[in-house]
Amino acid sequence: MKKFILTLNVMVFVSVATWAQSWNYVGSQGFSGGLAEHVSIAVDSSGTPYMTYSSHLDGFAATVKKFNGTTWKTVGVSGISGPNQATFTRIAIAPDGTTPYLVYSDGDHGYKATVRKFTTQWDTVGNALLSAGYAYSTSIAFAPDATPYLSYEDGGNEYKLTVMKLSGNQWITFGTAGFTPNSIGRTSLAIAPDGTPYIAYMNSDPNWGGQSNLVVQKFNGTTWEVLASTSVHDAVQNPSIAIAADGTVYVGFRNDDNSSKATVMKYSGSAWSLVGGTTASTNAAYYPKMSLSNNGTPYIAYLDGVTSTATVMKYNGSEWTAVSSNTATPTNYLDFTIAKNGTLYVGFQDYNRSSYASLIKNVITGTGTKMVQSSKLALSAYPNPSRSEIAVDYQLDKASDVNLKLYNALGELQTILVSKNEDAGSHTLHCNVFQLPQGAYVLDLQTTTGSQQQKITIIK
Repeated sequence: MKKFILTLNVMVFVSVATWAQSWNYVGSQGFSGGLAEHVSIAVDSSGTPYMTYSSHLDGFAATVKKFNGTTWKTVGVSGISGPNQATFTRIAIAPDGTTPYLVYSDGDHGYKATVRKFTTQWDTVGNALLSAGYAYSTSIAFAPDATPYLSYEDGGNEYKLTVMKLSGNQWITFGTAGFTPNSIGRTSLAIAPDGTPYIAYMNSDPNWGGQSNLVVQKFNGTTWEVLASTSVHDAVQNPSIAIAADGTVYVGFRNDDNSSKATVMKYSGSAWSLVGGTTASTNAAYYPKMSLSNNGTPYIAYLDGVTSTATVMKYNGSEWTAVSSNTATPTNYLDFTIAKNGTLYVGFQDYNRSSYASLIKNVITGTGTKMVQSSKLALSAYPNPSRSEIAVDYQLDKASDVNLKLYNALGELQTILVSKNEDAGSHTLHCNVFQLPQGAYVLDLQTTTGSQQQKITIIK
């Protein structure tokens, strides 16, 4: 088996590759070829991105496309809901990692909700037209046992909040239909690792003078209860909820009490607290969307109200920092997700392409070299790419403190392979990467005499 080995021999300095993050379009910019509304994205376990939208080319019926590595291909047929108009199209990947689910409100049937899934064709999940009336602002999520849940503003119940779940072949109300005291807006649904459903929404309380306050509730096994307060924040728009593996609940939103900037809060079991201060954006933030990386790092994406660009911010433990810059200019309907391999994706209606659909992703790129003081270093990894196990070889010309770590494409630590003092000479270890998601990673070797990085690729 061929080994790919990079050896550096210098007296005082060595040249080390440096890496940076950048945003690239996935396939063609404006790939929908026509006006696209209600854009929603998801990525399956193999790293394949999907996008759904209401397509002008199909009479605003729902269409789903996926990127096959070269171009965007229609999943099933164009205009899935056709000839019916579809609004509030949403896509999600089931816990099996491969099956896409599509939600939409059927414009030719009172905008009632329908859920479909794709295996070899788009099949209706449970009963079609499952809502009592207009299903506005739909949101779908899966429990750990793969049961799908659906939330929406219920036009059949004074636009109050209704949550349903699939039981066998029928959708049933989870709790009470229209269980909120007032009409609501912009639902965002998530299921905790223990199976508890959580919902964030804008509460249109008439006592607030036309403004909407943020409410987050969970189902306690009997009824929906409010977390900590019925008014977590005043004057909010577009709440977005995400739940970490440890059960910590995060919610991001546009805060109209603070110049329409983004705010992120978390709930750790008894009270809400701000994440990174009162703002997570420099300017006004429109259509904010929360997501968490595999290690629980919070991210929020939004349309910047000053630069009119798609912006993604990352919380580094003390403050919010921008994840590189880009020139993507959404018009509306921005969506954001993080793939299992750590790649960031932003889908949107593209102002620079006549409001067609576009998708960008954040990638690691080589930016050149830097000089670091070192003696002789050698680092190799093989096979590269790998599906299951990688052998890592490194050589030291003298005894040294050694730290060898593996990072994902976002620069997030995945595992520490070595952290100890080692003797001079050749060293080999075997790293099991079978459980890691497909994608690009970086091995980072740090010694007392220098450093070396090696990019590796994991495939499935």
